[in-house]
Amino acid sequence: MRGVCIGKLKPQVEAELIEKTKKMYVSASDTDASGNSKRPLNEVLSDIRTKPDQYLNAIILRRNSVEHGQRVLCFTDATIQDTRSEMLLWAHYANKGSGVRVLMNLSETPKYPFVLRRVHYTEDRPVLDISQFDSWMDQKVFREYFKAMLFTKGLGWEYEHEVRMVTWPDKNIVEHDEDENMDFLNFDVNCILGVDFGPMATIEETQKIASNIKGMAHLSHIRCRAARFDERQYRYNYEDL
Repeated sequence: MRGVCIGKLKPQVEAELIEKTKKMYVSASDTDASGNSKRPLNEVLSDIRTKPDQYLNAIILRRNSVEHGQRVLCFTDATIQDTRSEMLLWAHYANKGSGVRVLMNLSETPKYPFVLRRVHYTEDRPVLDISQFDSWMDQKVFREYFKAMLFTKGLGWEYEHEVRMVTWPDKNIVEHDEDENMDFLNFDVNCILGVDFGPMATIEETQKIASNIKGMAHLSHIRCRAARFDERQYRYNYEDL
């Protein structure tokens, strides 16, 4: 979620920011956590008026609050057949090819409130033009900016063919595991179409787990396969288990 900040605030918006800064300055302690004295108020206000990077610092704080309030689940688009990308994905994910990948039909997901969208790959970072603000932290402008950041990545990641699902824990749909300190989204088992075992997974492991899956009535629809190295080409073939 790294973007570019350009432009200059409208005079009335800058005045609003200055008033908010004054109130925050008065209520803040005289020293920070390291024991350093806070800067004189006139210096802080001068920076706001003359240094665009001060806007960016405030925007980063806003971005951090957005990041804290969202959960992003990342997938690879299975409709795209790309042998070279597949080799990279197995190497970089699924415990370096010794784990599994799960084929899911996201159209069968429960009717959770979420946004599902393909990632856009580009050389340029999303741009936030703060001259478009009608108020400080203009929600309308920010919304489009953060949406762009959520679904934009550099060209170097294009091999992932990524699709992102974004949701929010305050919608009572994300389960938090205190022991693991992780969040989980509960998908219906019918969403799962297949489980592929990586090329580095052992035959003993794959056969045991596949047998367990096939032995459960509610999982019997899931197709299990194992990735095997092709003997003539740099690619993987898939063997049904």
